[in-house]
Amino acid sequence: MVSGRAESSPALSGGVMGGVDKVKSFLQEVRVEFDKITWPSRKEAIALTTAVLAITFFFTAYLGIVDFSLTKLVSFLIY
Repeated sequence: MVSGRAESSPALSGGVMGGVDKVKSFLQEVRVEFDKITWPSRKEAIALTTAVLAITFFFTAYLGIVDFSLTKLVSFLIY
């Protein structure tokens, strides 16, 4: 007599082959999503990279000046 459960193969129960199938499926889905990406042109990428570097440099200099000034102020007040 058969119990209420059907026997499943290792591939269906998550064995090694089931894992390989999952990886294949995942990589196919990744490929589909990558095809949907709108990549920037070289000109846009250079312009945006330049903007990010300029802003980073500006805020680095600003925070460095503020830090230096506050260090000198606190040093002056303490001593």
